Order: sequence, then structure tokens, then C-alpha cells
Amino acid sequence: MAVLKPIPAPRPFEADERQREAIEHVHGPMLVVAGAGTGKTTVLTRRIARLVQQGHARSDEVLALTYTENAAREMQERVQAEIGGDVSLLQVATFHAYCNNLLIRNGRQFGVLDDADLWIYLRRRIRDLHLNYFVRAANVGKFLQDLLDFMRRCQDELVGPERYAEYVRQLERGELPVPRVCKSKHAGELSAEEVLERCREISGAFTAVEGMLKEDNLGTFGHMITRAYDLLRQDPALLAREREHARHILVDEFQDANFAQVKILQYLAGEECNVFAVGDPDQAIYRFRGASSGAFDLFQHNFPGAKLVVLEKNQRSTTAILKCAHVHIAKNPDVFSKQNSILRYRRSPLLSARDEAAVREGRESNSASVEVVLLNAKEAESFDLVTTIRQRQKQLRCKWGKFAVLYRQHLHRNELAVELAEQGVPFSIENMDVMDTPQARDLVACLRAVASGNDSASLFRVAALPQFTIDPEELRNGMKALPREGQNAGMAAVLGKIQGGAAVLEALQQARDEVARKKIGGGAALEIVMRRFALDRTSPPNVAILDFVRRWEEKPKPIIKTGELAELIEYLDYFREAGGVISLPPSRDDNAVRLMTPHAAKGLEFDQVFIIRAISPSFPASFKESLVEFPRELRDPDSVATQEDKVLHEQEERRLFYVAMTRARDALTIYARRGKGQKDPTPPGFLRDLLKDASLGRWMEQRAARAFQVEIFGQEPTAGAVSRTTQWLSIPPSPGLGTRLSASAVQRYEICPLQFKLERDWRIPGDVPAAMQFGASMHRVLRAYFDSIRFERPMPDEEVVELLRTDLAQAGIQERYQHDLYMEQGTQQLKEFLSACRRGPLPEVLHTEEFFEIKIGQTTVVGRIDRIDRQPDGQVVITDYKTGRPQVQEDADESLQLTIYALAAREKWDYRSERLVFQNLQENTSVVTLRTVSQLEEAKLKVQDVAQKVAEGRFEPKPGFHCVFCAYRSLCPATENRVYSKTT
Repeated sequence: MAVLKPIPAPRPFEADERQREAIEHVHGPMLVVAGAGTGKTTVLTRRIARLVQQGHARSDEVLALTYTENAAREMQERVQAEIGGDVSLLQVATFHAYCNNLLIRNGRQFGVLDDADLWIYLRRRIRDLHLNYFVRAANVGKFLQDLLDFMRRCQDELVGPERYAEYVRQLERGELPVPRVCKSKHAGELSAEEVLERCREISGAFTAVEGMLKEDNLGTFGHMITRAYDLLRQDPALLAREREHARHILVDEFQDANFAQVKILQYLAGEECNVFAVGDPDQAIYRFRGASSGAFDLFQHNFPGAKLVVLEKNQRSTTAILKCAHVHIAKNPDVFSKQNSILRYRRSPLLSARDEAAVREGRESNSASVEVVLLNAKEAESFDLVTTIRQRQKQLRCKWGKFAVLYRQHLHRNELAVELAEQGVPFSIENMDVMDTPQARDLVACLRAVASGNDSASLFRVAALPQFTIDPEELRNGMKALPREGQNAGMAAVLGKIQGGAAVLEALQQARDEVARKKIGGGAALEIVMRRFALDRTSPPNVAILDFVRRWEEKPKPIIKTGELAELIEYLDYFREAGGVISLPPSRDDNAVRLMTPHAAKGLEFDQVFIIRAISPSFPASFKESLVEFPRELRDPDSVATQEDKVLHEQEERRLFYVAMTRARDALTIYARRGKGQKDPTPPGFLRDLLKDASLGRWMEQRAARAFQVEIFGQEPTAGAVSRTTQWLSIPPSPGLGTRLSASAVQRYEICPLQFKLERDWRIPGDVPAAMQFGASMHRVLRAYFDSIRFERPMPDEEVVELLRTDLAQAGIQERYQHDLYMEQGTQQLKEFLSACRRGPLPEVLHTEEFFEIKIGQTTVVGRIDRIDRQPDGQVVITDYKTGRPQVQEDADESLQLTIYALAAREKWDYRSERLVFQNLQENTSVVTLRTVSQLEEAKLKVQDVAQKVAEGRFEPKPGFHCVFCAYRSLCPATENRVYSKTT
């Protein structure tokens, strides 16, 4: 590893020849391609100052646009410092703020909904969208994200619902090829008519959403752009007035512009076309926000005759970093499309101004090679990285804030955060979601418990607060003693009977009474809860939640109606389902290692940068296909053609990695696990190309990670290091927990042992999903039908459907729309299934919903078989109904449940099963499988293995996709984000 030496601080800004050309430009369009660290913002602010100081423009004739409020504020401050006079008339704003102010000045203001609020707004009114193909009863709001993504794309391309409706009419006339309106793997399964029906449904939903928003005078950030565009286009007098105050337009971060924004620039520029755009096409990383990777092509198309200036002297990084970054980004296509390209530009390596200065002054360059650390296992990553940071900090005697660690996904930092805390290195995490911190979970649990005494998971967490004196084993024993049917409301009953429990219930009731007596809203109720349960309102997570709730109370009327506690809790549930995040307030500590994503690091720089998990599919991340593609035919003729979404995703991931690399000033270290290929063990992804590039021999070095060292005499975590909830969950299980299992219990253990423990040892009831309630109703109805077959009194279809209606009404599905969807779905499934049954001979039904109990080793295995039919040859067919996702052949062949059923049929009734069947009610299909003797024995071994692990008390959580739907997420330590401080 190269020895690092302190590098002299950068000198005051002195414009080079290219920078001077850009600063001194006055009239006509100019595009400045400014690579990373080339001083683009400085060039832009100095040009503004020069225009005003030399009399080329008054300050009220300059419009400067950028893409974040922080960047706009910084630009205003820098121009103020340059000019030294009054710049109050200078317009410096984000693109959205300018458009919104334009609308406000002309009486067109509206209530602004962010992405999460729009999702919630539509989720509450989803019935009004009249969805058929694009709604699932099991997850009613799932399609909304896809619909809103499609609508945002339409806004970016200035496509309204009327234009999309006309596009659908062209499809109906056969004038255009049909688009993709499902995942590509299923596209071949749809008929042309169904594709058209889906397009009509999208068109209807698009029109309905725009109508709702207009009626309630609401809109999104995208509407700021589209409505401002319409206003400028339709009102020539207004456009003339706006042009008077935008004679010189300057745009920073132009790579983040989309088609709609460029069209607004074209309108404002008029005939003078004094548009000065600065940006780096290799740092276009906001495509998910609508930014066009073709912004520079759009510029040359809409502003012909533009001059081009290329800034290529990097003031930030060393030559080694810049060489490696160039080799990486050069894999992307040229910035300008070769077809009809007027501006001549060829990507080349940025030059290190620092290293050039060292050569001129006869100094030795302190440039260290880019270091690649290869891991045999990802577990070694955090230990090596933190050890390296500590060594370098000691060597350089610098502040911890000089170091930054970048990662593609937030979950990648979890192990690193633990390691930094354990090694005593101060750090801060940017944009961490506070909702999974112990402090936030405690606060939300108290809120839920105050609002409802039947929320057992929340009551559990409240009871575990340190001010209460509950014995966890006594609480667990009380829950296990309850009958199954009494468990939903049982946690409160048990607390009322055990020592210390009365204090919990009393505190909750006092909080309820105070909220009811004062008739206050959710924000004030939050303050009462924090006070009564001694929650720290100064902790960063709670500060973030308090601020979030304060802003929630200020939202437009359709989003917040009563403002009461119950509505706040409902909003928080929807907010999370919509993908909303409550971020930790940004740290102002300059003496802490910074942990962040490359998106958050954009515009920042650090002496030492570490990139972790640089291996596919971590970084680059996997491509996620949209459900509905944006048709090429809807692009404006002035828009530039783009490639397929997957190709664009790969290019953007490469740019994101480039941004991460070019944040480094002095040293760049990249971590990746070795590849698994025997012929090519290099990490798959971007590093593979870099490591194989011969031109980087002198600029890049690699080493193996240090061996992970376990401290034999390391201290156990202190009691304060984990929440009491986590401590309670770690107590040993009750004796004999694994002596009685079912196939579903075994599968549950394999998915997540901790979830198994919470369900079976603690008996904490969770909300029963509507999908399970529907499934139970369908099973009961089918049992009744096949019992009628067995007793030779077959029920007519109408009676079967009515039975479903009665049963589903009692199932407890709370949302009426979801209930109606399930009723419609169940009716259709039953009719199709019964019709198929009648096409053949009626089965000889032996058993319906038959309970069994068999012994496997020392374990009693229990279960219930949906149906057993006798075949003419004396063998039996075992059928299991599936009301959810249709099972495929692989599912049936590997199903432990079906294997256990085959074992039970043989051992309890001495049946030989000819076939084992999954009956998919959703598609009315059957999947048939068989079991060999060896497969039956393998199932026995699996049951015994799980029973053994349960007996040994092995209940470690297994985080995964299933955590999203877990009823115990708020209790699970594996999904908990800890907020560390220097004293941790």
C-alpha cells in the first residue's frame, strides 16, 4: 500500500484559458461541458458577476437556475460575494421554484403533493380509478407506483392524458404497434385485445388522476413544470414579460435537465438565445427523477449555433484517480449522438491541475495509486476498511471528516456502522431512515398502543420500556396460557394480571384520556405520548419525527382531514407503504467519517474515499423493469431518441460509479468480493474491466483484505447498546417448543427463525393479512361444497357463491374496496373451478379439511389436508388449494407441505397417494407431482433438523424481502438501524 502524505491545500481560483472563454462569453447560446472538479459552478457565478459588472445585463435581467435548494442558495451567496452590491433583483432558483413562482404570480398556484403524498391521495381514492387489470386484491396499492412512474415520464415528455388517449385511439385503429403493458416475460401471454384493454385502463386512470387533482387544486413537482410550460405557451404577453427578466439564462447541473425543462428554456430564450448551460454528462445520475441522459443532445437540437467549451482541468483529484475514472466512464457511449451532431466533443481524461502544479514547481507528486481490496468473504470488508481508516488518520493526523465511505444501497452500510462503533471511530450517516431506529420504534409503538389496545406488537414494545418493571418470562407464560381464539386482545389482558403490567395499562389510559379531554391533533398527541412515556425528544430520530409530524399538519386538506391521532397513524402506515422515508437530520460534525450513497455525495469531495460492495448486483445495482413502457411514438419530434431502459440503466449505474470515484481528492480505495468463476476470479461488474485494463498498471494496485480478527477477550455489548425489546427476544425459549410442528411451521423457521419464535414461543398475534382471510374463506367454502359431493347432495353454484359472500363478510377484511375485490375474485374463481369439476366425473371424496397427527422422531407433526379423493385403482389423490400466487411445477416438486401430506396419508390411513396436487384457484390450473421413498425420508430429516435447532435455541433473524410483510418488523433487531454517537 502506498504511503500517503499530506497534500498542500488548493490555491485561490485562477481561471485557465477555457474557463476564461466561458466566463467572458456574452451573447448567444453556449454549452459548457465541465468534467468533475473543473470549477463549473465557479465559472457560472463569475460569469453572472461579469455580466452585471460590465453592464451587459442588469441584475433583474439574469435568471440562474439549478436543481437543488442548497445549490441555489450557495450560488446566490457566491454571486453576492463576487459583486459586493445589491443582488436582490437577481433571480437564482431551482427550476421547480422558478416555475412555481411563475404560477403563483399569475394566480395559478396549487397545493403541492410530493411523491408519497400523491400515492396516499390516490390510495384513499383508488376505487375511483376503476382498475381491473392493474389491481390486486392482495396488495391494492401495488400498481400505484407503476402508474405514477408512467405519469411522471409523461410529464417529462409533455404528454398529457388527452394526448395519451389519442395514442390509444391510434392503437385501436391499428396504426401503431402495441406497447408493453406488463413485464417482458409475460408479454407473449397477452392477446392484442387485452393489451388494448390495458392501454384503455391506463388512459382512464391517467385522466381520472388529473381530474381529481384539478378538482382539488393540487399538483406535483412535475406539474410545476408542465403547467408553467402551458402558461408560457398560451400567453404571449406573459412570455414577453418573463423574457425581459431572463435576457441572460444560466443553468447549472444541466445534465439533470429533461425535455420539458429544455422546452421552457427555449421559450424564455426567445430570439436572443442567451442560454448558458453548464454540466457534466458523465454525472447524469437522476434519471429516476426524470433527468434526461440526452440533455446535451437536446441543447444542440434546440439551440443551433451554440458554442461549445470543454473544461478539462480537474482541480480536485490526483492523476491516478482521474485515469482510472476515465477508463471506467469511457465504456459509456459518446456524449453527443453521432447522427446530426453539430458540436464536436470527444471524451478524454481530465488533467490533474494539482499534479501539473507539482511538476512545474519541481515538487514530487504525492499521488497514490487507486487501491482495490479483494475479499474472499464480504464479512472481511468492514474490519479491513475501518482498520485502514484508523491507520491513515493516525498517519496523516487529520480530522475524521476527511474520510467518506460510499455505497449503492443503505443496507450495505449496516455491518460497517457496527465495526466503526466497535473500533471507536466517530461517524455520521447521511439520509438514514429513522423509522427503524429503536427510538422511533418506541415512539410509534406508544402512539399505536394509545390509539388501540389490540396492537399486541406495540404493547409488547411499550411494556419493554425501561421505566416499567415487567418480567418478560412471566409475560410470555401469560401469552402462552391464552386460548388461541383469545390472543388478539390477549396482550392487554395478560398485562393486567402480571406484576408491573398495571402500570403499563394505566400510563396508556392516562395518555388516551388526556388526548380525548383536550381534543387535540396528532402533533400535540405525540408530545403527550413522549412526555408520559419519558421518551427522549432530543434524540435525532425523535427530532426528525417531530419535524415530520409538524410538516404533516401543514399539508393540504385532502391529505389531512381531521388531523387526529388515528389519522396520523394511518398516514404513517401509508407513507411507509408508498416508500416514504423520514431522514435523520444532516450531521454538522466535521470530525466524523461520512457514510452516504453516491447520490448524496454528488457535489461533495473528500480527501479519502472508500467505495464498498463494488460487485454486481450490489454496485452496479440490478435493473428493475417498469411495468408499463413509455411508447416511443409519444416522444416529441424535437426529443432525442433513447435506447432501451435496461441499456440506459447500465449507463446510469456506470455514471454513478464515476461520481463515486471522482469524489476523492487524495486517495480512492475500492472494496469488492472476488468472483466465483474459476477461470476469472475478478469481481463481476465495473471492477472487472478496470482490473483487466493494461493501461492502468501504474495507476492501480490491488491487495487482499486483512484477515478478520476476533478479539478473544472482547467485551460483551453493554445493556444500553441494544434495546430492552431485543434483550427480551433473546431469552431462551420455553422447553419443548420443537416437539410439535407442522409443515408450515418448519417452512416458517427456515424463512426466519426469529419470526417462528415470536409466533410460537411468545404467541404475539399479528394482523392477519386480507389474503389469508380470503384464503381461509375459500377453503371453508370448498370444504362445504365437497362435503355436499361426499354426501351426494351437490350444492348449486349460486349457493356456493352465496356461502362465500356470507363467510367473507365475517372474515374481518377492514377495507371495503379490498373486500369487494376479493368477493369479485373469489366468485370468478369458484365458478371457473366448479365448471371444470363438472366437465368430468365427480370425485369420490374421502376427506375434507382432515386433521392429522404423526410422529417423526421425537417430534409430533400436525396438519390439515384440504381434500383426499379415492381413485378407481384404490390409490388416493391429495389436493391442496392455493388462493394466492399460482404454484408452478418446481414449487410442487419441492413442497415440504405435500411431502408431509403424503407421509400422513400413509401413516394415519394407510393410503398410497398416486398424485399430489396443487390446485391454483387464481388460474384454475392443477400442478401434479409425486413422491419417492427417498423424498419422504428427506422430509423426515428436515423436520428433525429444524426440531433440533429449535431445541438448541437457535433463533437468529434472517433479513430478506419477506421483512417487508412481517408483522413483527417493529420488534426485529435485524432490521433495526442504530444511531451512533461519539460516546457509543
